[in-house]
Amino acid sequence: MTRFEGLVVDEVPRLRRHALRLVGDRDLADDLVHEAIARALAKRATYAGDGSPQAWLHAILRNAARDAAKREARTPDLLPIEPGSEPSTPPLQEQAVTCADIVHAIDGLAPGRRDALLVEMNVGGDQSGRAARMGITLATYRTRVHRAREDMKSRLGSVRRR
Repeated sequence: MTRFEGLVVDEVPRLRRHALRLVGDRDLADDLVHEAIARALAKRATYAGDGSPQAWLHAILRNAARDAAKREARTPDLLPIEPGSEPSTPPLQEQAVTCADIVHAIDGLAPGRRDALLVEMNVGGDQSGRAARMGITLATYRTRVHRAREDMKSRLGSVRRR
């Protein structure tokens, strides 16, 4: 591990606290820290050394938070699935999950996870193209989709047990 990478690793807890103060959501804060670290490692050659590397990392984090806020403001709202719409044929499984249960579970996801999951389900192309369309890195996109799927499994699993 290089000295620079060591500085980045040592700064992660402070970056997380800073990100949490900026956005107020733990998942979004983790995404911002991940994005800031990826940007810092990609642009480490541009660090002039005129100030502390910690201040440089926190500036990158603030810029990532601003970019995320701008992206969120530009992202069009997706059309909701109409509540109460049920499948035309009865389900084959013994304990059915209704469309309303799925809509409720999707609505309960954190906004970044929900958007990534809906893009994953509804937009063609490869994952890198979908990530670029959302304005996030591929790793962040994959993390959000994975976490959204895990949340959905958990939420829908509790519906089946009722």
